[in-house]
Amino acid sequence: MKSTLALALLWLCSEMLSSQVVFRDAQLSPFPQQENKHALVVEHREDVEIESDSLTEARKRRLLPKNISLMERAFWGENGVFRATGIAPLTPESRKEELEVRRLMLTAHQTAGIATLGLMLATVIVGQRYIDGDFTLYDTKRRLGNATVIAYMTTAAFSLFSPPPAVRRDEWNTISTHKLFAVIHFTGMILTPILANRIASPSGDYNQKVRIHQTAAYITTAAFSASIISLAF
Repeated sequence: MKSTLALALLWLCSEMLSSQVVFRDAQLSPFPQQENKHALVVEHREDVEIESDSLTEARKRRLLPKNISLMERAFWGENGVFRATGIAPLTPESRKEELEVRRLMLTAHQTAGIATLGLMLATVIVGQRYIDGDFTLYDTKRRLGNATVIAYMTTAAFSLFSPPPAVRRDEWNTISTHKLFAVIHFTGMILTPILANRIASPSGDYNQKVRIHQTAAYITTAAFSASIISLAF
C-alpha cells in the first residue's frame, strides 16, 4: 500500500514537472516572439509611413491659405506650374521668399495703378474734347488709349500673378471692395475699346455709338478710381 502511494505521488510529481517544462518552453521559445516582434515592427513602420505622409500633406496645406484664386492655384497651388517645374517648391523656405516677392509685386501693382489712373484720366479728358469737336486730338487720343490699355494690363498682371498670401480670412474688408471694383473696371477695359472700334462702322447711329462708348469710358474710370481709393480706408 505504501509503495503504491509512493509510486502515485512520484508519477504526479513527474507529470507536474513535465507540464511546467512544456509551459516554460512555450514561453521561452524564440520563434513565436520573433514572429510577433517582426509583425509589430512592420505594423509600426506602416503606421509611421502613413503618419509621415499625413504630416507632409498637412504641412503643405498650412503653407498655403485655405482659399486661393484660380490663377493662384494654377501657378502657385500644391500642383501648380511653379511647383511641378521645381521653380518654386512648396517648402517653408520657398514660401518665405514668395511672400517677399508678393510684397514687391503688390507694391508695383499699386504704383502702376496710380500711373494707369493718370493715363486713364488723360484719355477721358482728351476723348471728351475730341467728341466736342477738336478732331486734331485724334492721334493723341489713340496713343493715350493704347498706353492706358498696356499700363492697365501690366498693373493687373502684378496682382494676378503674385504668390498667395500666408493667410486669407473669410471676411469682407478693403481688399474685397477693391476686388469688387476691379471686376467692374476690368469688364469696362474690355468693352470700351470694342465700343470705340464700332464707332467707325457705317451701321447704326453714330451719335448713339459715341455716347455708349463715352459712358463705358466714364464708368470704367470711375470704378478704377474707386478701387484705388478703397485701399486708403
